[in-house]
Amino acid sequence: MQIFEKKLKPSWRLGSKIIILPILTWLLISILLRVFSNQIIFHPQISKKFNYHNIKSPYTTIFLKDGKINIETVFIRNKESKKLLIYFTGNSGRLDYIINSLSKEYNILSPAYPGFHKSFGKHSQEGVINTADIIFKYALDQKYKIEDIYVLGHSLGGFPALYSYYRYQPKKTIIVNSFDNIYNMCRQRYLIFCIFAHDIFNSKSLGNNQIYSSTIYQFHNRNDMVVPFSRGEALFSLIKSNNKKFFEISGNHAYFDVNYVLQKTDQ
Repeated sequence: MQIFEKKLKPSWRLGSKIIILPILTWLLISILLRVFSNQIIFHPQISKKFNYHNIKSPYTTIFLKDGKINIETVFIRNKESKKLLIYFTGNSGRLDYIINSLSKEYNILSPAYPGFHKSFGKHSQEGVINTADIIFKYALDQKYKIEDIYVLGHSLGGFPALYSYYRYQPKKTIIVNSFDNIYNMCRQRYLIFCIFAHDIFNSKSLGNNQIYSSTIYQFHNRNDMVVPFSRGEALFSLIKSNNKKFFEISGNHAYFDVNYVLQKTDQ
């Protein structure tokens, strides 16, 4: 009996290593992905290269401070319109062609998340939400009526746009090429190592059990190579509204026909 036990122990140890080592490797990689999630999700260094000279309309740059963050905001005044549109950018910052197209019809506020463009502070999910609150407080302080405020969120900007939709109920909310949550986006690239990403930019966690009636429009490019069309559909299914509309658009993830989007939202 003792001889049998001695022969069994080495094989048992080997079997344990075969089982335990992959689990520890999976756990370590999953933890590292969570720890460095901000560096993976956000690309503020790209936003630093934004060329302000490409903004065709006269604009001013204002800084809105709240605690440790200082939000740099581009403001374009359109004297022929009383409507204000807040443009929430993707994870690499502003796209000038979006601003130029929107400024023909709206007054524009384009805030930069903490760490982006000329904003101060650490980029994070909390910083994105704080940016939405700061910009809405400023807009309301400037006597813009909520029924004259519109929101457009592109890519990552879809999250603060949806947050704003639930909290402030602007006149119209437009979401373009956005996603339901980071967990499902992560699984496309990192597969089984995304277990700790469930709470990161999870649109399901926004709002409450209330069904909202303010209009929300969602647009997505079926050939989007960055955010798959299926993720846009998943986001649309999560939106708690009885007045939501979904449209397919052409182009790619970063570049889409803004005029087509405005045409559909004006119907």
